[in-house]
Amino acid sequence: MFQLLRMGQMSAKPGAIMWIIACHTICLALLAIFSMQYAFGAPADTRLPGPVSAIVERVIDGDTIAVRARIWLNQELRVNVRIARIDTPELTAKCIYERELAGKARDFVHNILYTDGQIEPVVWLSDIDHDKFGGRVLARVSGRTGEDIAQALVQAGLAQAYDGKKRTDWCRNLPAPDKGVTAGKIY
Repeated sequence: MFQLLRMGQMSAKPGAIMWIIACHTICLALLAIFSMQYAFGAPADTRLPGPVSAIVERVIDGDTIAVRARIWLNQELRVNVRIARIDTPELTAKCIYERELAGKARDFVHNILYTDGQIEPVVWLSDIDHDKFGGRVLARVSGRTGEDIAQALVQAGLAQAYDGKKRTDWCRNLPAPDKGVTAGKIY
């Protein structure tokens, strides 16, 4: 078409030519962007199955740890990991009962991970995905010996099964004084 315009066999308004060039440029740019997504890595919505080895730097709260994930030889990535499939009490809750439970959950996770005087405990991350709030990843976390941290928290009564929707109201569901917190299965 451009050759026909140059040879004078076809007439077009200058605005139409600019519109055609702009459309072609936009199409090429979009094609380049979407092709690079697959050339340089997996699509953003793809889950990483793992396992990925990670060194725990600190326990933030009952369901979040800060780690250095070993992603390649001599390559580590610092990231906060939210333990998948559970909800633990919040350290900043308004209710004192929830804050007390939150401290117990954090200490429980710390005690599981930092056994035998380990300075840098190793965990295994699997089913790694984006966290819905951003800034961290969501993953199943297993300790050095393979224990599922989420299941241990639930069995200890310090976490509830969580499907990503509405959080547990820890203060509304106070346990009976003699019975303790009810533990449940998350599978």
